[in-house]
Amino acid sequence: MKRFGRVLLALLFAGVAGAAHAQQPGGPPPGARMGQGAAQMPSGEVRGSVQDATTLRALGSASVAVYSMRDSSLVTGTMTRNDGGFRIEGLRPGRYYVRASYLGYAPATVGDLAIMPNALQADLGIINLVQSAVEIEGVTATSERSQVSLAPDRNTFAVRDMPAVAGGTATDVLRNVPSLEVDIDGKVSLRGNQNVAIQINGRTAPMRGDQLGQFLQQLPANMLERVEVVPNPSARFDPEGMAGIVNIVLRQNADLGTSYGFTLGAGTGDRINASGNLGHQQGPLTVFANYGFFTDQRESTGFNFRENRFVTPHTFLEQEVGGTFAPTSHTLNVSGDYKLNARDVLSSSVLFSSRDTDNFGTNLYRDLDSGRETVGLRRGLTENENDGTTVDYGLGFRRTIQPRAHELSADFRFNRNSNDASNRFATQPLLLDGSAADADAAGSSQINALNAATSNLTLQLDYTRPLGASTRLETGYKGTLRQMDNDLAVHVFDAALSGFADDNDRS
Repeated sequence: MKRFGRVLLALLFAGVAGAAHAQQPGGPPPGARMGQGAAQMPSGEVRGSVQDATTLRALGSASVAVYSMRDSSLVTGTMTRNDGGFRIEGLRPGRYYVRASYLGYAPATVGDLAIMPNALQADLGIINLVQSAVEIEGVTATSERSQVSLAPDRNTFAVRDMPAVAGGTATDVLRNVPSLEVDIDGKVSLRGNQNVAIQINGRTAPMRGDQLGQFLQQLPANMLERVEVVPNPSARFDPEGMAGIVNIVLRQNADLGTSYGFTLGAGTGDRINASGNLGHQQGPLTVFANYGFFTDQRESTGFNFRENRFVTPHTFLEQEVGGTFAPTSHTLNVSGDYKLNARDVLSSSVLFSSRDTDNFGTNLYRDLDSGRETVGLRRGLTENENDGTTVDYGLGFRRTIQPRAHELSADFRFNRNSNDASNRFATQPLLLDGSAADADAAGSSQINALNAATSNLTLQLDYTRPLGASTRLETGYKGTLRQMDNDLAVHVFDAALSGFADDNDRS
């Protein structure tokens, strides 16, 4: 047994994130399908600045939104820089109008803006906003939250006014969110990148791939309150290689009831792919479970012909290749959330996966002289058996004092991955007629057996809270304890013993 040392990695990170103004690319014009026409259709841009009409002071962090003239639907938007300037790119040819707004000022609209193939840039100049604070008495005013909220760390899109709410699903809602695309299989991408983390109520979705797509296609749109798009996740999300996060926030006190689905696929080569999912949400309890099964058996054949030009006269080698490849896997994933009260949520998840792969191959080598007559014949055999299991358990707690601003979370995760592999290599000399040679003919046979196991124990704490109107504190701790065990044994066939003997020099 060769045991590698344990690795203890503790990462303590603390950061203060200031308000940053992000430029959002424009989405497609109304009526255009996501992902189509991007390569053939040129894109335009609009720029300008926003200032106080009286003092001529530049208004930083003012909201600028672009709407379609045809149906007044939101296309894209941004926030002004500190100098009041803004620039919006990625607009498809069409007619738009721009609406600028700022707290304490009356909104201003610049109408009938044309982006044409021969005029892709438009300069709106200076947009003047007039202060509109009015003191009233004895009047009760009610208002609704804006459909779109642009913030330095995320963009929030309210669902209530989207056309997809009436009779649609969560997939239809995501198709109406700028910069998001959903393909025919229900896979979500952000600005063309499918490496997107999907969250439900701030936690990673318990489903993956096709099962997640089926769940979103079955989730009624009127169950959603808003969709949050995080294009640049902070360090606590381990964002390396991630295109972003899409957080689907469900309405409070909405019971989804019970949902389930089943998929079965079959193909040539004894290929079978089956999966099923079950979900239940009622009151404070939410439970999801899914199971997947896959098996396949593939046969392969091939032929190689080689010419050796380093010798005179030239010699040749013919190789006939054949083999089978048979993988089988089982995967079970169960996760659940329980709301302890209005602020606290306890969550748990368990994943189990087993894998079994058998691979068998034969190689027949025929040595040919310069006249392409057979002068030597031998057979090579390979047998590979690979069995593996994965167990992953997670336990988490989250306290939400102020959503997306003041939160405390703790996550504990244990993961163990084991793999047992056995590889056998053998060569056997043959007579020229293809029959087996005598027992004294030189041959070789070797077995390599590898047993490997890796265990990971991870603890992560995260705390965020606002420090002012434009500053937020993010701090936390992440520690990982990793243990790796590898055992390699090499066995070589010994003709004198008529069996295999241990090769201690390579074990």
